Formats: sequence, structure tokens, C-alpha cells
Amino acid sequence: MEIWKDIEGYKGFYQVSSLGRIKSLAREKILYHGGIYNTKEEMLTLCLTKKGYLRTYLYQNGKRETFSVHRLVLKTFVDNPFSKPEVNHKNGKKDDNRLENLEWATSSENVKHSFKELGKKFPKGKDNKKSREIMQVSVDGFLLNVFSSRREAAMETKSSHGNISSCISGRRNKAGGYLWF
Repeated sequence: MEIWKDIEGYKGFYQVSSLGRIKSLAREKILYHGGIYNTKEEMLTLCLTKKGYLRTYLYQNGKRETFSVHRLVLKTFVDNPFSKPEVNHKNGKKDDNRLENLEWATSSENVKHSFKELGKKFPKGKDNKKSREIMQVSVDGFLLNVFSSRREAAMETKSSHGNISSCISGRRNKAGGYLWF
């Protein structure tokens, strides 16, 4: 069942649904010369970004703002008590903005989900076909560094190569105080 709610800051102008749709509400618009124009309720056309996410434009007082649809849906329907900065698409489809497919996540949780749950693979390194990029992430989810190999990551951070490998394979949570992917 589709549920509609007002978008924060745009009450009486726009609503978002639990299925990821956005609509403009019927209302009176005052034109620049003072006339009044009655608009009808209508669904907004959503734009696909280069990265595969859907976005929309909302207008108020002659100003246009751009919004990611997944953020509008989650912000409207789900509290974020831990102030997680990102939205995770549970099924990995960036244009599936149904409420049941979205959850608040840290950067680390989002990255882990894409690799462990969705089976995303690292691209092979440019120089060595066996090496791949290694990401060093702080425990609060911020990407700190990207290394071309595990060996480079171990040398630069003075962490154990074996511990970094164990972290990447999921046998260990942290290595050297960091998360590794």
C-alpha cells in the first residue's frame, strides 16, 4: 500500500510516497504580475543521474532545489537517531527507492554491504593483475586512504599484512585500528 507524506520544508507543495514517487500538490500560484493560477496535482518526472540514482527538483518562492529521491523517502519516513550519513539500497538497485529497500548506514556499512551481501568485486590493479585497491576506513565510516595493494597498505600504515588480509576476508573486524576493504 502506498503511503504519502509531506516533504519537510515543502508542506502543502510536495509529497513523497513509500514507493519512491514524488508529487506536486494542487494549489494556487501567484504569478509575477499578481494574477492567480490554479495548479493540478501531478506526479513529478524523476531524472536519472550519471551514477544511477534518481533525483528531482522542488520549487518554492521562485527557487529550485535538487534532491536525491532515496534521501527524501528515508528522511520523510524513518528517523535517523544515530545520524548515519548515507542511505543504503538493500537490493543494490540505485533506482529502487521503495521504503522497504532503504536504510540509514555509515559509509563503512554501505561499503561492507556492497561487497559481502551483493557480491561486488574489486577491480584488478593496473600494474599487477593479482593486486587490487585496498580501502582504509576509519571505525566511524570515513574513507581515509586507498592503496594499490595489501602490501602497500601494510607498509604505509605499519599494520600487519596478514591482519589486513584477515580483515578484508571477514575473519577479523579491524587491523591497526581501521576497517579494510
